[in-house]
Amino acid sequence: MLHPSASLAFRSLLKQSAAGSGLSRPQPVISGLTPAAAAFHAALTAQDTPVFLIVPADVDVEQFVIDTRFFLGALQGLSDAAAERLVLPFPSQEVDPYRGLMPHLEVSSARARALLAMVAETGTMMPVGTTRSAASRWFTRNRCTRPLPSANGCR
Repeated sequence: MLHPSASLAFRSLLKQSAAGSGLSRPQPVISGLTPAAAAFHAALTAQDTPVFLIVPADVDVEQFVIDTRFFLGALQGLSDAAAERLVLPFPSQEVDPYRGLMPHLEVSSARARALLAMVAETGTMMPVGTTRSAASRWFTRNRCTRPLPSANGCR
C-alpha cells in the first residue's frame, strides 16, 4: 500500500490519465489494449456500473484480478482487503463435464465465492472469468430463487 499522500497524488494522476485517454467511458467490448490497460479500463468502469470482466483464457484470470484490484484500490482509496472482496476470480471448471471428474477444490471455492457475491449484490463487485466460465450452467431452473444481477433470468 502506498503512503496516503502519495496515493492521493497517484489517484489524481490515474484519473487525469483516464480522462485524457478516453478509457473512462464504458465500452461493452474492448480490444487492442494491453492486459494492464484493459484492467485499468475495467476498474474505471466498475466505479459506475457492475462489470463481469471476460478475459481470453484461464491463465489470464489471475493476472487480470491482480491488476484490476490494484487499479480499483488506487482509484477508490481501498485497502488491499477491501479490493480483494470486490474483485473476485471466476475460473472455469477446467475439467470435461462429461468425463465425470470433479473440479479442484480451489476452483470450486473460488467460483462459489464469486457466485455468492453476485447474488448478494454487495456494492461494486467485479468477477473476472473466461467465456468458458461464464457460459457454464450456474443453477438449474428449480434451484434458482432469484435471477443473478448480471443475468437475464435464471441460467
